[in-house]
Amino acid sequence: MLLIIELGFAVATAMVASDRGRGKLAWFTLGLFLGPLALVIAYLTEPLEWKALENGTHKKCSFCAELVKFEARVCRHCGREF
Repeated sequence: MLLIIELGFAVATAMVASDRGRGKLAWFTLGLFLGPLALVIAYLTEPLEWKALENGTHKKCSFCAELVKFEARVCRHCGREF
């Protein structure tokens, strides 16, 4: 019974991590060992930058290639104006 519960946490962790652009296998393994803690960690991690770019909430600075908010007029990383 405990094995089934651990497998459930591992699958749920892998699914949440996959939605956030991370590798399924690594997070599945973490889910096996850490159980509900891995699920919480996977849920609280920030989505990868391609999600932010896809949503249109962020853009890349053309000078330093760092991610900044779409409405920004000055890059917070390099200080250049857009």
